[in-house]
Amino acid sequence: MSENSKSRKSTESGGTSAKFEEINPPNTLRAKVGSGSGMNPAFLKRAEAAIEEIRDDFEAHLFEEVDRIADLFSEMTSSGVFEPRKLYLIAHELRGEAGSFDYKLLSQFGDTLCALLDDKTDLSSREIEIVDSHIDAMRAVVRRKVKGDGGTVGQELAEGLQSMVLPPNG
Repeated sequence: MSENSKSRKSTESGGTSAKFEEINPPNTLRAKVGSGSGMNPAFLKRAEAAIEEIRDDFEAHLFEEVDRIADLFSEMTSSGVFEPRKLYLIAHELRGEAGSFDYKLLSQFGDTLCALLDDKTDLSSREIEIVDSHIDAMRAVVRRKVKGDGGTVGQELAEGLQSMVLPPNG
């Protein structure tokens, strides 16, 4: 290694001296992507075209995921045995995928539902009602193919769901 990528340092704390070696690897990213000023427009067009090609398949998959979380929750409700982690994993997947394809409102619902379910091992009766409300809202978004933030009504709904889960700011 070169002298620039290594340096020896010592620290003293409470009369003891500890030596360590700091290694700074070279940044080779610029060599890999080039020194241009931004993204290649041709590459961007190809990426956008690829996204358009999978959009319909993705939307079908997204809608299937909403059905999957709804079916799983229905099974849990029927059995009385709730497994929040399973619901969390689907909601987590939904929030990421939805945001990638302009279903921002669905992503918000997934985010709030994840906040509710995170680290839970069981659900109270109130939490069960909140999960049910989130799933109803998710179904409405996919049924109507509501993209973006859902406008004023969508944001009021998102804020209402969020207020059930998160404490008010203040």
